[in-house]
Amino acid sequence: MARNLMDDSYYKSTENRPLPVKWMAPEALLYRQYSSASDVWSFGMVLYEIWSVGRKPYEQLTNQQVIDNLDSKMCHPPPPGCPRAIYSLMVSSWHPEQRQRSTFQQLYQSLSQPEELLLSWSEEEEEVSELARQLGADHAHSQNLYNDLQNKYLNDTDMY
Repeated sequence: MARNLMDDSYYKSTENRPLPVKWMAPEALLYRQYSSASDVWSFGMVLYEIWSVGRKPYEQLTNQQVIDNLDSKMCHPPPPGCPRAIYSLMVSSWHPEQRQRSTFQQLYQSLSQPEELLLSWSEEEEEVSELARQLGADHAHSQNLYNDLQNKYLNDTDMY
């Protein structure tokens, strides 16, 4: 997570160093602006990486393609085996508008819920595909899970 502790609001990088593009928030990529909100975005990407059993975010895209597609507002599809509550945390971390992202305090409160709530599947979700609920399965099996969350930001117009 990229943050300068000298400033509580944000840090603007002026150095040209290699960056972990696929884990970085849009404002960090576009304006080199780092904040707690950009750290939340990165945390959401790490959650994705964990629940996808080590797959990197945007694995099929080059760094340049990730940058070129920043305004698409599409969320990663959920990794197979990822319950709705966990995927919802990821999506709330990826809000295109940094002021609208969850805070670490909100994420902590959500993750402090009982396991039964965090890791549960509804009957409707269980009917999608058995492989969609299997951790580590091919990502094609979970493409149609939680479409409402995947498309959450498509209609937002005031971004970046």
